[in-house]
Amino acid sequence: MRKVLCLLLMGSAACSASEHTVDVTASERESTISRFEQDVAEENVIHAIGIYEGGSNHSFRNHPIEIVQIDVQSQGGRGIYLALSSYEPVQWDIAGPGVDAVRGVYVDGYHRHEVTGVPGNIVTNWSNRRGPSAKAEALSSDWGGSAQAQNPGAISCTYTYPGPSGGGCGSAERFMANARSRFHAPVATFTGTYNAQAFRIHRLP
Repeated sequence: MRKVLCLLLMGSAACSASEHTVDVTASERESTISRFEQDVAEENVIHAIGIYEGGSNHSFRNHPIEIVQIDVQSQGGRGIYLALSSYEPVQWDIAGPGVDAVRGVYVDGYHRHEVTGVPGNIVTNWSNRRGPSAKAEALSSDWGGSAQAQNPGAISCTYTYPGPSGGGCGSAERFMANARSRFHAPVATFTGTYNAQAFRIHRLP
């Protein structure tokens, strides 16, 4: 297992593709990148991404949706699942030469999120589901089981590993546990940062 922290410089990622599976691009502010990476042999794996925002053009009662791009490179025949989390509303735009390798997408967040670029029937959108009845309904329809058995609980956002993120955001461990419960696959990477506009997912070694 490899746990790595690196600094995202303004407008460019200091951690290159040769060092990490997931690249990050942010143009608005300097953020620290928090990572979890581990070697996995399974045919299908999970890549988890957590941010607080995709842009800073928001304020009290003003929460415009921001576009965050997920560029999936060729995965060499391996299937991947994406677990995506943000506090502020995001349209996750999934594209790239390896987009057909995406087997499923799980989205969680405080505000409502959208996903484009993949079929809607592979997306589990658990964002903006607050309150016991909403959670129970989501678990029944999306997980097919009880909360305790199938899912540790909703995540408003998470952008640090391993402990809880600031600003009321939850923990990466719980978010990753949700993804494992949903997809029955191991988490290969978690990439978290406060502000980001794009991620590129490379083929695992």
